[in-house]
Amino acid sequence: MARPGSRLCASIFVAGLAAGLAAAPAVPAFAVETPRSFAADYLVTWLNVPVYQTRFRALIRPRSYRAVMSARSLGVVEMATRIRVHFESVGRIVSDSFRPQAVRQIYLLKTGRFRHVDMTYGADGRVATAIRPPEGPGKRRPVPDALIRYTQDPISALLGAVSTALTAKPCHHSASVFEGRRRVDTRLSHAGVERTPPLPVANLPARAEVCLLHARRIAGFQPRHYRRMPKMPPARLWVVRHPGARIWLPVQLRMDTRWGPIVARLTRFAAAAR
Repeated sequence: MARPGSRLCASIFVAGLAAGLAAAPAVPAFAVETPRSFAADYLVTWLNVPVYQTRFRALIRPRSYRAVMSARSLGVVEMATRIRVHFESVGRIVSDSFRPQAVRQIYLLKTGRFRHVDMTYGADGRVATAIRPPEGPGKRRPVPDALIRYTQDPISALLGAVSTALTAKPCHHSASVFEGRRRVDTRLSHAGVERTPPLPVANLPARAEVCLLHARRIAGFQPRHYRRMPKMPPARLWVVRHPGARIWLPVQLRMDTRWGPIVARLTRFAAAAR
């Protein structure tokens, strides 16, 4: 029986968080004159019980970047099924655009082995993907090349989003994301302004913009995914302007599922110039 501790829900939520973090408006980024680093931690709860921890780290230089996002299960989920997910993206910054060159995903299989998904990006928009060990034949249909070209990996989309100008209107963004096996299109719509949720992070603005995050599955999903979740209802995303760090900062993401609400809350944030 599917439940929030399953790998299905873990993959849905991690993908949703990545898409949500990448959901700031698409306008020119601030100029990167000196190297800057960012660090953000999120705690994911199901029915107020901690189940996952997600961490994001990035170093942005004037012409290049490197970023890592990881997630792991906690508590009762860790006892039922261990979740380990690791994303790493390396790329160039060209005309305020974050362009990936190489992306690696590592995640833990039920067998206890790790699977590696490596993506290499060509100048023509093509993405070469290598999966080791390969998935079993017939498990999922590969995403056609035509649906992969000029897509964004979650991390590069995230960096381009959080680096956008604070004067832009929030919740006006769409993106095509490919993470090595699945293609998802995301779209934001504005849902209002609310008080910033109570969080253990100091000096956050008092008001947050609320976005609805819509996700549409395009290709690469297994049939059981559609049976377990025929529709993907929109998630609610809270973002704040962070003048000190000069970024849009996602502070909370909530997904309502048939197993109950799953919520990611910011627990730590730091930014520095190097």
